[in-house]
Amino acid sequence: MNCTYHIRNQISCIYIAPHKCLCQRKLCAQCLQEHEIDVKHAVPINIFKKMVLNKLKEYKLDETSELNKQRMNVKSMLSQTQSMLKKIWENYKNRLNKFMI
Repeated sequence: MNCTYHIRNQISCIYIAPHKCLCQRKLCAQCLQEHEIDVKHAVPINIFKKMVLNKLKEYKLDETSELNKQRMNVKSMLSQTQSMLKKIWENYKNRLNKFMI
């Protein structure tokens, strides 16, 4: 991927510190120099990739089977809640009808 400001330069770092400047998070070597970025907060792309993969593993987001299992659990819980609410509503309507008569 090439830099948006310096089209001939490859992106070499990701800026990870919070910032409110004009530069983007994806930086080439020339951007680092021109924007006077603190090198402590500029992570080389290959290290950043490892950091992201570690976070994915930490939160188990890289396992699609785990995601599918969680999705099915949520759907099941929603279905059970919906059926319970229907029963409660029917019960409430029946009691209200008996009270009105």
